[in-house]
Amino acid sequence: MSELRLFARRNSLRDNNDCLWAVRHDDGRVIASGTTLDQLPPVTRCHLVLPADLVTVLPVRLPDLPPRKLAPLLSGAVETHVLGQAEQLHVALLGRDDQGTSWLAVVDKGWLHHTLAQLTEKGIRVDAALPESLLLPLEDDAWSLLRHADGTLLRVSHSFGLALDQGNPPAGVWMALENAEANGFGRPKRLCLYQGNATDQADLARWHSACKLPVETRGGWDWREPAWPATINLLQGALQPRHARMDPRVLVRPVVLGCILLATVQFTGMTIDRILLSAEQRALQAKMRDLAQKVLPAHAAVVDPAWQIGEQLKALNAARGHESQGMVALLGLVGKLRPAGGGSDPREIRYEGGRLSLDYDPADDEWLKKFVSALSAGGLSAAVAPSKAGGATVSIGVAAAQPARGGASGR
Repeated sequence: MSELRLFARRNSLRDNNDCLWAVRHDDGRVIASGTTLDQLPPVTRCHLVLPADLVTVLPVRLPDLPPRKLAPLLSGAVETHVLGQAEQLHVALLGRDDQGTSWLAVVDKGWLHHTLAQLTEKGIRVDAALPESLLLPLEDDAWSLLRHADGTLLRVSHSFGLALDQGNPPAGVWMALENAEANGFGRPKRLCLYQGNATDQADLARWHSACKLPVETRGGWDWREPAWPATINLLQGALQPRHARMDPRVLVRPVVLGCILLATVQFTGMTIDRILLSAEQRALQAKMRDLAQKVLPAHAAVVDPAWQIGEQLKALNAARGHESQGMVALLGLVGKLRPAGGGSDPREIRYEGGRLSLDYDPADDEWLKKFVSALSAGGLSAAVAPSKAGGATVSIGVAAAQPARGGASGR
């Protein structure tokens, strides 16, 4: 992953003026730099460094509200401290210190909008912006200063930095030290001095005499060197970046975790469903086994309850009606065995105890004999007897699966 860092001076990008840029690797190495924006290497993010003299940082007292609710109040909070109307200013909340003081950065809105628009036209979309002073290193109990040819930069805290005059030392350092307690900073115990593009060297004796503090030199420093702070950004509100610059690799972890979670949920659901189904089948098998033990003979071994109960039911049906059930089935069988020709329809039909009785008016004896013989050949028992009503009425009793007893008899 790489970062494009731009340094936009007051006249950068105006009248085709060039803009300083550098490409940094994540390990801090500057792998490319230049002054023209025509052919830039591909990068994953872009940061904009602003001259400290174009950004005013002010301490103000604001209600303890979330940044989203404070945004409409920022312009009005600084209007009395700077020249210009509120609508001409872009104000960003840099942070809040331990004393409850909010630090606001104020930039000319027109200039910042124009600079960002010019970069957008060149295909460069900026993710964050900071004044150069807030990139200076911070050390405990110390203030950091950077000497440039056009003035000195001072960084006091995480959210407060400013541009000073060209003095050696600058008068603004002494004034900042005198007002340190009043501004809630606390007086530092030492000053850390970095060399920027100033051609002359700092007069350490004069610095020590004017500031009454130890002055420690830190050598050269450049805006391309430090890591970009993730907690401060001037591009807020309407200037907040709306483009997506998310590295696809950032999505790998949640996607993988989501897939694992989904697979775990599916496997757990299938396991629970299988367990519940098995329990339901075991309960059903137990009920069928209990039913089989009640239906089957006492000495029968229960192996397959469903099949054994079905076979037992078939046997019961066969015993009751030649594998058929009731009067209708038996009548259908008798009808199929009735000889053709001769004979009259039954006068009365009775069914009782598994026997079918048919009462006939006086009929042809030869036909009755053929009827009884046909019933016997069909596996049924049949008998002819005089009608109880007397006369020539004949009663035939038919019983399923019972041997014939007596056959046909004459009148």
